[in-house]
Amino acid sequence: MVEKSRVLIQYSVMPSDSKPKNSLGQKLLALSVHTLTALGSVIGLIAFAAAGQGDWSTVYLLMLITVLIDSADGTLARTFRVKELLPQIDGSLMDNLVDFVNYSLLPAFVLLISPILPEQFRLIGAAMVLISSCFQFSHTNAKTPDHFFRGFPSYWNILVIYLALLETSPRTSLAAVIICTILTFVPIYYVYPSRTPFLRNLTLWLSLPWIIMMFAAVMIPSSLSYPVSADMVAFYSLYYIIYYLALSLYLTFRRISSGHISGNHTG
Repeated sequence: MVEKSRVLIQYSVMPSDSKPKNSLGQKLLALSVHTLTALGSVIGLIAFAAAGQGDWSTVYLLMLITVLIDSADGTLARTFRVKELLPQIDGSLMDNLVDFVNYSLLPAFVLLISPILPEQFRLIGAAMVLISSCFQFSHTNAKTPDHFFRGFPSYWNILVIYLALLETSPRTSLAAVIICTILTFVPIYYVYPSRTPFLRNLTLWLSLPWIIMMFAAVMIPSSLSYPVSADMVAFYSLYYIIYYLALSLYLTFRRISSGHISGNHTG
């Protein structure tokens, strides 16, 4: 009893800034972050409907919006202490569920019904996207403790947008899908743009003009011609993809040379 009183007295004299501050307003802010993440699934649903109507510019625009949400919600979750304030909701699981819809299922559907792939290989291409993504999303080491993606991180939405904007031939598109499927199981360590510490600020700054260019490319009417055509804007935006891949390969080789490789990336 004496010990309990001592604890109560000690707590009562704690500085106000050291006491828990889990107010209703803070919990509502945390809940709003989860709601933002969940909203990505609704946007994905609308994109499915647009794809069914062949409205490809809307599909790609909505895909990019989900990328923006996915890029922001993690940072917002850490800023507003979502895990601490709402421990009963698994934000990582919610994020993975929404990402699977928007980064894998939706792109697979686009590949299935659009002319991006050769007609006889559309189902096969879509199946490769989904099966490899199932392995990627369920792998226990898909995200490393030091914030890398191990294996191709299911950026199928980005790939599909580029294949459409650059108007690659169906055979070239199929080759790209096959290569990315294989890379899912190859232990290359891809940069997690918002969390990988090495050159993080540079990575984030370079991503800003990239996302602007991507939005511009999908919104440029097809009736406009050079020098403001969608394919040209998309081509110039590849600077970021080249930077991202080069940095990821460099850091992978550095990890290998330092012996900082653990586990296998297979199902």
